[in-house]
Amino acid sequence: MPYITKKKLKELKEKVEYLKTTRRKEIAKRIKEAKEMGDISENAELDTANEERLFNEAEILRLENLIKNAIIIRKNKTKKDIVEVGSTVEIKMNSEKIIYTIVGPEDVDLENNKISNESPIGRVLLGRKKGEIVEADLPAGKIKIKILKIT
Repeated sequence: MPYITKKKLKELKEKVEYLKTTRRKEIAKRIKEAKEMGDISENAELDTANEERLFNEAEILRLENLIKNAIIIRKNKTKKDIVEVGSTVEIKMNSEKIIYTIVGPEDVDLENNKISNESPIGRVLLGRKKGEIVEADLPAGKIKIKILKIT
């Protein structure tokens, strides 16, 4: 199930609305113009516009499915002893302290240390407690991570 924040859910709904209205109209206009160019059997513009239409419709379906199945991340104000989606976790990795917030894949923002619950680090932290040492398989190899604090 896809975990997302309320903010991301709102953004996804706005994007679907844009794709259904504005983007569909833009693509329909391109298709119409391409058809007016003449021979449609060898019309690269028409082929490209049709491909854009198919991509747009597929993206609408993907986003609508994501929205329909989304689990909204809610900050658990009472349970701070176990890492879950929505938790902010201070860890020690390679003698460096790092603070990550565990989010769903749609909310990942590496510049702000928001990592996916499906990432190697996010996956091994879920369900763990403060003080535990876990091991993550990263592209660079295995790494030990100590959980220092959960908020």
